[in-house]
Amino acid sequence: SFAFDNNDQGPPQDGAGNLISPSINDDGTCGNGYVCEHRWRQIFNMVGFRNAVQGTGIENWWSDGNQQIAFGRGNKGFVAFTI
Repeated sequence: SFAFDNNDQGPPQDGAGNLISPSINDDGTCGNGYVCEHRWRQIFNMVGFRNAVQGTGIENWWSDGNQQIAFGRGNKGFVAFTI
């Protein structure tokens, strides 16, 4: 995705209105106005979790009703979030 300041703003463009491609900075982050959430450690690790628990169902769902949830995925994984 790309960074923006208001809802009417489009993706990064040059002066002629051509889209600018994302660049990858030396530290692995994206440049040229892009965010690249898929490169964030947290997102990357969630993809790994999903792959590790593939084929299991959601078990032992828990919610405190106030922005906290937790659940198991069979005998392969457990996750807890504060949203």
